[in-house]
Order: sequence, then C-alpha cells, then structure tokens
Amino acid sequence: MMNTGRSGGRDGFLKRHHVAFVLPYQAVAIPVVLVTTFASPFRSGPCTPNLDVFAYLLDSIVTIVMLGISTIKLIFKGRPHLLAFVINAIALGILILLNFVRR
Repeated sequence: MMNTGRSGGRDGFLKRHHVAFVLPYQAVAIPVVLVTTFASPFRSGPCTPNLDVFAYLLDSIVTIVMLGISTIKLIFKGRPHLLAFVINAIALGILILLNFVRR
C-alpha cells in the first residue's frame, strides 16, 4: 500500500483543513464567554468591570487576530484554509451579536 502522506481519521481531517488549533479554541472560548456574560456571579457592576468584560475583550482580540491570519492564509495559500476562515468568521459574528445582547 502506498503512503500518500495524509493520515486518516479525525486528526487527519483537522490537519488537512488547518483547523487543529482554531476549532478547539473556539469550541472552548465561545461557551466561556457565554457563561461569563449571562451568569450572575460574573456580571460587571456599573463601575467595576468583572470577568465577563475581560473574557469578552480577550476573546474578541484573539478571534480578530486569528481571523486576520486565516484571511491572509486563505488569500495566499488557497482553499484548504477556507474552513478555518469560516470558523473564525462565525465566532466573530457570535461575539458581535453578543455585544448587542449584553446591553
């Protein structure tokens, strides 16, 4: 049997589509932001930012950077980076919508 250089299974899919870091990060970060935003112990007061603001800002910055990197890779390296771009774009869309729901 000839080795094609691609590993099978789920790990092979993630590596082939360049989402081995993007998908696990967004799968953890978005629920953490949702929990800290809507759980009352983490809510900020009128004058004191709390864990909800910190988690939202940190995840927003990281997601914007990851989306920028995904965009550059999609432009210069092509279609294999499309899935990472879509995941980051959806995560940024969720964060933007969450900003309007928080108020």
